[in-house]
Amino acid sequence: MSIAKSLRKLDDPERFSSFCYTIIRRRAADHIKRSVRERTAQQALADQPPVKPNDTEQNFALRQAMAKLGAQERLMLCLFYIDGFTGSEIAAAIGVPLGTVKSRLFMARRHLKTYYETQTETTKGDHYDIE
Repeated sequence: MSIAKSLRKLDDPERFSSFCYTIIRRRAADHIKRSVRERTAQQALADQPPVKPNDTEQNFALRQAMAKLGAQERLMLCLFYIDGFTGSEIAAAIGVPLGTVKSRLFMARRHLKTYYETQTETTKGDHYDIE
């Protein structure tokens, strides 16, 4: 379909095969990027361990804070910190520029810190030392 729509842009009929190849290669690359992006997003959400009440207080607070993040932010943090992807690898996998990955990671860290600090402040008030 893309070839037929773009055919009028072809100036030299002798370059038809390379013209078609370029369109097909780009469509295939887009398809691969899209499936990698969807698979990584689903995997990041599926890999989220459930919050367990018997965790240490810090782990519990961190899991609660992670649960408050949006799916995109969780994905960024999981790919970078858990899976060990570099910024460039994340950019290639989800099809965004490296600068976008960096800014999304920055915002995800900021939100996680805010949620974590809020969570730890609320859990501190729940415990009473009885001697």
